[in-house]
Amino acid sequence: MDRILRPNWVEVNLSDIESNLRKIRKIINNKKITFVVKANAYGHGIREVSKFAQSNKLCDYFGVSSIEEGVILRESGIKLPIIILGSIYPFNNFKYLFDYKLSPTISSVTAMDEIIKYSKKINSRIGLHLKLETGMNRVGVGENSLIKMVDKALSSKNVLIDGIYSHFSSADNDRDYTLWQLDNYKRVVDKITGIKFLKHIANSSGTVNFSSSHMDMVRCGLAAYGDMDGFKEALSWKTKIVFLKYVKKGSYISYSRTYKTTRRTRVATIPLGYGDGYMRSLSNKASVIINGKRAKIIGNITMDMCMVDVSDVDVKIGDEVIVSGSSGDDFISVKEIAAKAGTIPYEITTLITTRVPRVYIYKGKRR
Repeated sequence: MDRILRPNWVEVNLSDIESNLRKIRKIINNKKITFVVKANAYGHGIREVSKFAQSNKLCDYFGVSSIEEGVILRESGIKLPIIILGSIYPFNNFKYLFDYKLSPTISSVTAMDEIIKYSKKINSRIGLHLKLETGMNRVGVGENSLIKMVDKALSSKNVLIDGIYSHFSSADNDRDYTLWQLDNYKRVVDKITGIKFLKHIANSSGTVNFSSSHMDMVRCGLAAYGDMDGFKEALSWKTKIVFLKYVKKGSYISYSRTYKTTRRTRVATIPLGYGDGYMRSLSNKASVIINGKRAKIIGNITMDMCMVDVSDVDVKIGDEVIVSGSSGDDFISVKEIAAKAGTIPYEITTLITTRVPRVYIYKGKRR
């Protein structure tokens, strides 16, 4: 349905995503970019964002978490290489890698054995990326296992090593540990000779903060969506006032009576709740912008609605409410919301549920 019947929507500014990816390309001196679009493109909409990036030649690869996300991209018309950054299990799911031309991450000797066996069975070739453990301690193999996996791939006519990569854990806040990870990575991959493959380790923070980590390719999500300093935030979240009332001093607002009015208060209700991904932990902490002025969320955020103190704002039913984004000279960033919720920007945008429509803007016009 194209119409927005419940006034709660997200606007994604594709011009900002374009600007951010071009800035990344400049930072890395025209090396390759994997545009990370997992988790519904961090809440921005995997289909639309990916098709836009491909059509405007803004990246070289796409990075997703799962086979399912890779299939979504292929069925949406994406032709660029797609790397599955998550683990593939159970192994009988390898079938979909071949059917949809997806490049898996192989992060164990067992998985290498299984994909070699499967590729031989169907007599089909596949390119893949090996993951080296350097200090994240999530998924990846050590040096000895990596060498074994390379040898096994070289002995197979169907399995090609497209890349070997690792992942920074703390490139945003720990320089020494990040450089230690980078040294670990270089030390191991420099031992692998006789074949050509892409070397990549930098995420968004690595790309911005550590030029020595750029290698052959970087993998960027957060910077591409603008949720870090120096980039343009592409997502705005908006709603409208649907109900207004006055309550007397000493009244309680919402569930569990967590907020008590200290004066006669004008309360606006907006159709925004944790069912939309607006975290309950923002109750009595967050603010919105209405008609150029800040107004505080009061009481516990409910599943479908929350209440706002608009006593000091001139409002009427139907007025637009900025949950995140700009209004006049004021701006509520995803980073600000994350800080008030005690989390990170990634979580704020990826939690926005599918019942919130995404509207796409490019060069000031709705697409």
